[in-house]
Amino acid sequence: MENFNLFENTNDIKQAPLASKMRPKTIDEIVGQQHIIGKDKLLYRAIKADRLGSIILYGPPGTGKTTIAKVIANTTNSYFSKLNATNAGIKDAEKVIDDAKFNYGAYKKKTILFIDEIHRFNKTQQDYLLPYVEDGVVTLIGATTENPYFEVNNALLSRCRIFELKPLEKDDLIIIIDKALADKERGLGEANIKIDDDAKSFLADMANGDNHYDTISAFIESMKHTEPDVTLYYLARMLVAGEDIKYIARRICVCASEDVGLANSEALKVATSAMLAVERVGMPESAKILAHAALYVCLSPKSNTVCGIYSAMHDAEKTGYVPIPTFLQDASYKNAYKLGRGIGLDDIHQFPNHYSGKNCMPKELQDRHYFKLSGTGNEKKIQAFLNYLKDNLK
Repeated sequence: MENFNLFENTNDIKQAPLASKMRPKTIDEIVGQQHIIGKDKLLYRAIKADRLGSIILYGPPGTGKTTIAKVIANTTNSYFSKLNATNAGIKDAEKVIDDAKFNYGAYKKKTILFIDEIHRFNKTQQDYLLPYVEDGVVTLIGATTENPYFEVNNALLSRCRIFELKPLEKDDLIIIIDKALADKERGLGEANIKIDDDAKSFLADMANGDNHYDTISAFIESMKHTEPDVTLYYLARMLVAGEDIKYIARRICVCASEDVGLANSEALKVATSAMLAVERVGMPESAKILAHAALYVCLSPKSNTVCGIYSAMHDAEKTGYVPIPTFLQDASYKNAYKLGRGIGLDDIHQFPNHYSGKNCMPKELQDRHYFKLSGTGNEKKIQAFLNYLKDNLK
């Protein structure tokens, strides 16, 4: 079994951070998430019975994804392996699969594979795992902070049950505080710390476990709705609560592309520059950098034209068999012309305005349109340019 933290490999457990020492060891010790691990829920019963199928744990940081995986590791009779998608590659996955095959063949013991931040695995890596998850060579537990319906391949997703973890409620956080103060073996019980209800309430509020998603959602919506004052307020609220500035910067980048897009392509440049800057500058100066980027995105004209990629991806999944027109296929090799490759492909630079007007879409998809300009901001100029090309086509 792979270990989850450094201190499990040392004799000096007392030097471990409090959060590490107090991490639940059994499913009954977990606080919160009763909508998925309540005693009458499927996940609870599956863990207790050691009959877990492949799952994806989806939710914001600090909600218990790794904790649930650790509990499973502590209680299962299967072998347990862990990979972190930020630094693991195909070779790491291959080793896990080879070990899983050997252990089942030699000892009839199954293998559970926990992949933290599975959204960081690229398509090739996810595709590699698919047949082994499908055939039951490994039982997959994936953990992600990103929406798995966008970040995990549909084929792999269809083999998994998704459980969404919610931010902890304030009452849950107070229960955790009380547990830490009372536990003499793993917590602070020996210190005999006295803390009144107001102080516990303050600590729970500062932990911000009950409104992480709500605040980031309000921040994004404020930028989308061109509300600069509100944008600054929710940005400030996240900064005061200690939100990860890199996470904020990433969300600004998403909004710049998804909700501003071609209406003002400079917004993505500003957001990307801010994301790089906060990594190098840190707080407190990054507050101004984030405000700069957030306000630029907020005050930009809005468009969701780039979201046409989702419709295109949906069609691409269903029409991967459709042949590419032969005149567009690779003609760089000898005798390619005998197969019709490249024949009829014109040099666009010989045409007026460098535009041929040739249709490059496969014939089976001639009626599909993914690019729909909104007519706002710079998209007015883009539309005028496209109209000019078509009107002057010779």
